Amino acid sequence: PTFTVGVDGVVIGHVVHEFSFEVLNGMSAQTSPAVLLSASLSSLAVVEASAMTTTNEEVLGVVNGSNPLELAVPSIVLASVGQSNPFASSANRLTLTLVVNVGMLPGYNVTLAGLTGT
Repeated sequence: PTFTVGVDGVVIGHVVHEFSFEVLNGMSAQTSPAVLLSASLSSLAVVEASAMTTTNEEVLGVVNGSNPLELAVPSIVLASVGQSNPFASSANRLTLTLVVNVGMLPGYNVTLAGLTGT
């Protein structure tokens, strides 16, 4: 897809101009595509397309997560559970070990299901 943004005022040379917009990420993992930027004023002036740079920084455990449309699907890499005491009518500490492939933001829930007989 191509996005075109109209310039509403004067864009001054050698000055940083920044804008942002929101998109809805896809549902599968993907690497960041090459993003090109060009400019034109009808057929009067054309600035040839050039590749934009990326920062290649890790974000929430995703390598290159700062790059546009670099997407990762969160998943559980390791999940195990154990107990401290197997005897009936005794106190028992269950220990859950969890490793995920990306960082988890506040608000995520971890659910342990299937515990019967407690």
